[in-house]
Amino acid sequence: MQQNLEQGNIYSVSRLNQEVRRLVIEHFALIHLQGEISNFTRAASGHLYFSLKDEQSRVRCVMFRSQNKRLNCKPENGLQVVVSARVEFYTIRGEFQLVVQSLILEKQGELQRQFEELKNKLQAEGLFSEERKKPLPAMPGRIGIVSSLKGAALQDVLSALETRWRLATAIIFPSMVQGEGAAEELCLMIKTADQSYDLDVLILVRGGGSLEDLSAFNNEQLARVIAACCTPVVTGIGHEIDFTIADLVADCRAPTPTATINRSTPEQAEVEEKLLHAGKRLQRLMQHKIDREKQGLRVHGYRLAGFHPMARLENLMQFCDEAGRRLKQGLWTLLADKKRSLQLASSKLMVNKPTAKIMSWRHKLQLLNKNLYYGVDCELKRRRSRLAQLQEKHKALNPYATLGRGYAIVSLQDGTIVDTVHKLKRDDSMNVQVRDGAIAAVARKIKPSS
Repeated sequence: MQQNLEQGNIYSVSRLNQEVRRLVIEHFALIHLQGEISNFTRAASGHLYFSLKDEQSRVRCVMFRSQNKRLNCKPENGLQVVVSARVEFYTIRGEFQLVVQSLILEKQGELQRQFEELKNKLQAEGLFSEERKKPLPAMPGRIGIVSSLKGAALQDVLSALETRWRLATAIIFPSMVQGEGAAEELCLMIKTADQSYDLDVLILVRGGGSLEDLSAFNNEQLARVIAACCTPVVTGIGHEIDFTIADLVADCRAPTPTATINRSTPEQAEVEEKLLHAGKRLQRLMQHKIDREKQGLRVHGYRLAGFHPMARLENLMQFCDEAGRRLKQGLWTLLADKKRSLQLASSKLMVNKPTAKIMSWRHKLQLLNKNLYYGVDCELKRRRSRLAQLQEKHKALNPYATLGRGYAIVSLQDGTIVDTVHKLKRDDSMNVQVRDGAIAAVARKIKPSS
């Protein structure tokens, strides 16, 4: 035990909790856990605190506001749920807990498991690969739309198409999008649209819903039909946070049904504006080419004129004039530089004249003398003030000063001050000092204070 103490192996509580936290985080990554919610609390901050329990054990959980705002169910005590969480160790209280990233009902958990299995299977086959996905046409003329006639998603898509790209023709292929038989009907409509109509792009849309509502779009047969399409397929299924197998297989996935039009068509006003700009640019290019050819003709004419002997003589005469001007300018510049150097040297000489230095030192001496007188005066004032303070203090502490206020000093014949009755005996002679004299007295009666 003594040897361990000397080697510094004593842990603090904080160090122990930090070590445990490190081991927990290193050992556990994101885990999936099934259990029943209990002790559920929603804090004012928006964070959720609860426990997950089974027949034998329970574990504390926290789901922060940034994660729980995306929940599509309402957590409450007694619900059977499946959570994805990070294992944490709360070092402040030394407690083990889970930091929940997502939470779904147990039934949804089974659908999620099936979704993940199918996703992994199709991904391994390469159906999600970007290499196999087809590019979308720049300006589609015929657009197929597979959706329910009763849903608002179809009306949103048609409204967006009318606003954005009126040049396209929309062909609707009605189909169920939820419930039994929906996946088979979707497959039939997609095959019909792809094989029997000359479409530029095919759009598959429906509104938002739970994982169970969207199960028709997580169907393996539907995924393979979409992958086999010769027509580019764009999906807009549910809301932005919803992802289905159909989205992953499609050539392009839009976050909402309306956004499918934005992804698959250009803005008509922008196209018209681009065409207008392109026409103007073509006109400018043609005019620029004409102007350039005219300039070329003028240049060739100048070159022919430049070979004339008189033109060469004129060039030499101009060169001589330019050389003369440069020489004259150079001489004037050199003369100006020398003049500036002379003025600078004269200025330096004036600065270093002995008379100037004497005046400078005399001024400094006057300042020092003035500062000396000022310092001596300040010191005398400080010492006089200190002396007056000491005199007042001495006066206040002088015992004879109290005689003026009615007090007296009692002493024996030998000068001993009587400050207690125990120093006196009966018939002792005393001297009583008052403000203006002394009184001889004899102690006749001594009465101690009770």
